[in-house]
Amino acid sequence: MPSTGAAFVNVKAEWGLRFVAVPYDKPLQATYLPASMRNEDYPALIEKEGVVDTIAAITVLISFNWEKGTVRYQRTANSSMHSSQSSASSTNRRVIPFGRR
Repeated sequence: MPSTGAAFVNVKAEWGLRFVAVPYDKPLQATYLPASMRNEDYPALIEKEGVVDTIAAITVLISFNWEKGTVRYQRTANSSMHSSQSSASSTNRRVIPFGRR
């Protein structure tokens, strides 16, 4: 069983970081396995009895939510687009973009 990501060990709830649930819908089932995270995994980020349903992935891109139109937003968008395109072509897997809503 995977362990808690070291990057999240010292994160404090007041920083506003949160996990986004990823439903295990039909299009994802050919490529990913279902997974979930609980308070025991990330006590500062998931409420006591809370569960965040997600998918199991080898690599995840995490980024600050930069304001749209800023240089940093554009750099992140360019980097993630390039990474997604090269990853999808080299592994022949679907890439599911997540972004600002």
